[in-house]
Amino acid sequence: MKVSQVSTQSMFNNLRHSISSLQRDFVNAQKEVVSGQVSDSGLSLGSSNGRRFAMLGDIDRLQTISDSNSRTAGRLEMSISATGSVNDAAQSLLATLTASVSDNHTVHLAQRAGESALQTISGLLNTTLHGEYIFGGINSAEAPSLNYQSPGPKDAVDNAFLTHFGFAKTNPAAAGITAADMTDFIDNTLSPLFTGAGWTATFSNATDETITARIGLHEQSTGSVSANEVGFQNAVFAAVIAAEFITDDFNGAARSAAAKSALNQVGTSTGQLAELQGRTGLLANRVTDSSERIGVQMDELTLHSDKMVAVDPYEAATRLNSLITQIETSYTLTGRMQQLSLMQYIR
Repeated sequence: MKVSQVSTQSMFNNLRHSISSLQRDFVNAQKEVVSGQVSDSGLSLGSSNGRRFAMLGDIDRLQTISDSNSRTAGRLEMSISATGSVNDAAQSLLATLTASVSDNHTVHLAQRAGESALQTISGLLNTTLHGEYIFGGINSAEAPSLNYQSPGPKDAVDNAFLTHFGFAKTNPAAAGITAADMTDFIDNTLSPLFTGAGWTATFSNATDETITARIGLHEQSTGSVSANEVGFQNAVFAAVIAAEFITDDFNGAARSAAAKSALNQVGTSTGQLAELQGRTGLLANRVTDSSERIGVQMDELTLHSDKMVAVDPYEAATRLNSLITQIETSYTLTGRMQQLSLMQYIR
């Protein structure tokens, strides 16, 4: 008589392996139901998964540029605002100087207006955003506008006067300076301190080179404004003339000549500053437009990438429920297996 061999251990091991496999499938199915995507894109897509990863790489790069654009736009917008405030200070100085040209009794007002404008403009040029000086050019770690008072640019201005006239402006001889002498000094000796190498050596730590920002995958743009812009130079020049040379140290004719020179400089600066604001506004708009295009590109890439790994939510939920039923059945069978006895097979 043939006797069948029955092993409860073998039966139990088969059920255990089946449950382990079902549990793995359950975890994957649960991920798909929650995320709406396949649990293993490589297994699902095969060679097409490389194309999806390329899309994800492009999305990451675009996101990095978008974040950078936000910082660039913030820097440019603050530059526009600060430049406008500099222009406001120049306009205020312009109004006071206009009055002082025809009325020598306003000399003290003109001097104080020059000192106030100088302080205001210097502070605005040292505006910071996220710890960086927005007018520093590529030298954004260092304050671009030097403190005017001694030791500082004031020493250079005083030395220029001493070199030109042979005595300090506080010397009584300064009262004898003619209008022509004052104009000659301002135009030929003082003026070079406010342009080119004279400006960067005396008044500014900023670089002429500004920050270049990548605003798209294949697009770059100027991303900052330098304190070395000519509009700032002329505004500071006018403020220094008013603060230093429309004073009681000089006679009425010399003060009037200084006021006219300052008036000419500040009048020129207001137009230049307005132009700078407009130019910076165009840069800011360009960055904003690029960010909008990047947003569209990211949305399209994300849509295509998600479609490649998307699962049918109904199908995924049905499969998950089926796996739950199978696992519960397996556990029930395992419990029954544990109750089996050899005596039940002996008949």
